[in-house]
Amino acid sequence: MVQLVFVDVDGTLVGKEGVPACVWPAVEALQSQGVRLSLITGRPGRGHALAYARRLDPMGLHVFESGAVVLAFSRDPHSPALHPLLV
Repeated sequence: MVQLVFVDVDGTLVGKEGVPACVWPAVEALQSQGVRLSLITGRPGRGHALAYARRLDPMGLHVFESGAVVLAFSRDPHSPALHPLLV
C-alpha cells in the first residue's frame, strides 16, 4: 500500500486556471485511506506554496526550493508553527 505521495505544484497540483476543483476531494479521499501527502516544489516555502502544503498535510514534512529547504509543521502547540529541518 502507498503510504506517502509527494505532490509537485506547478503543472501538477496547479494548472493554468489554478487548482482544479477535483483536487481537494481527491486529497481528502487519500487522507481518509491513511495516505500522507507532502508538497515538493521549486518554489520558496511561503505564500501559495506554503498554503498548499498546509492543506495537503498540516502536520507533515514539505520540500521547497528544489530540496534546499525541508519544513516540518509543528505538532507541539507550544513550539513555533514550522521549523526548517534542512536548509
